[in-house]
Amino acid sequence: IAKKNGYYEVTYDWRDSLKQSPAYYECAMAIDYAKEVANIKAPILAINGKEDTVVTPETAQEIVDASTNPDSQVLLLDGADHTFCSPAMTPFSERSFRTRLIGSTAPCNLR
Repeated sequence: IAKKNGYYEVTYDWRDSLKQSPAYYECAMAIDYAKEVANIKAPILAINGKEDTVVTPETAQEIVDASTNPDSQVLLLDGADHTFCSPAMTPFSERSFRTRLIGSTAPCNLR
């Protein structure tokens, strides 16, 4: 399809579709992500929504596993999708998210 049209059309259930060039995917597939993550010396906080269907929650653990910093960790958000704004995301999980990241429980206006 991409060779015929010059692009891939990627559809999502949470946003309008995107037209992306084959070069985007060729570049992305050529990167050794584990090697790149291992080069990061700072601790990594890999955040993922448990309901994410675009980047699965297992990806956050793979990132932390590739990290060389023992303080790296995973934060999975209950009810959150790829944008962290699923209707299933409860006020409790939003408070947990904000507390963990910025030390505040002020209302999160992510929607």
